[in-house]
Amino acid sequence: IYMLVDGITNRNQAEELRDEIVQVEPNSLPKLKEGQYYISDLENCLVFFEDGEKLGKVKKILNFGASDIFNIQCGSEEVLCPFLDNVFKEIDVSQKRIVVFKQRFLEVTQSED
Repeated sequence: IYMLVDGITNRNQAEELRDEIVQVEPNSLPKLKEGQYYISDLENCLVFFEDGEKLGKVKKILNFGASDIFNIQCGSEEVLCPFLDNVFKEIDVSQKRIVVFKQRFLEVTQSED
């Protein structure tokens, strides 16, 4: 992702920001296409199976290169789940709610207890 920063007009100025934390106001972020999400919008969403059973809450999103991994707090246990279309049925960031297919979720998850 590329972004423009006010006052930064050349590569040398940009280089001075290397290893710095750059924060952006949420209302200045670009609009996303259908099926795209900002990680900050997914964190703290409640996760449910398609039958309505509550699974847990998204603690954080990890990425080790292949795909995003949802770290879901399920009671005292943490579960890792890859972000795959055939696992995630519905994501509603405005309601902070995610629905997953139970069978497929159980097939692909890894527990971190």
